[in-house]
Amino acid sequence: MAQAELKEDFGKLEKEIISLSADVAPKECKAFMRKEGNKLRNKIKAALKAGYKKKTGNLVSRDFLKRGKVYLYKPENSYETRIHFAPHTHLLEFGFNHVKSGRRIAGRHLVDKTQDAFAGEYERDVESLINDIVKGW
Repeated sequence: MAQAELKEDFGKLEKEIISLSADVAPKECKAFMRKEGNKLRNKIKAALKAGYKKKTGNLVSRDFLKRGKVYLYKPENSYETRIHFAPHTHLLEFGFNHVKSGRRIAGRHLVDKTQDAFAGEYERDVESLINDIVKGW
């Protein structure tokens, strides 16, 4: 019971530190989010290339697989960035019904798996960013 409350308090503290760092060092936070967005994009690109051996259109083309702009999300006072995908990525990820044969093609969920695997690395990078900001302050 006490551990759950302690984890909840640490979660609140972490959110407060992140929102404070967005106020104290906005340039560093924006640059950090750009760097992390590029890291995630590259990991997703590698996973998609390894996962789909057949030609799947321009799935990993630089015209479609991009990191979006970093923007400040006002309600939580946090920076966010998005990864933009090819228009047909959702078909390969979540599956679809083949029109000619009528059978169901199962999705592989490679993007979700890659994002989940990246979460731990992202947390370590955020902790190191917060330590760097605190050292400089």
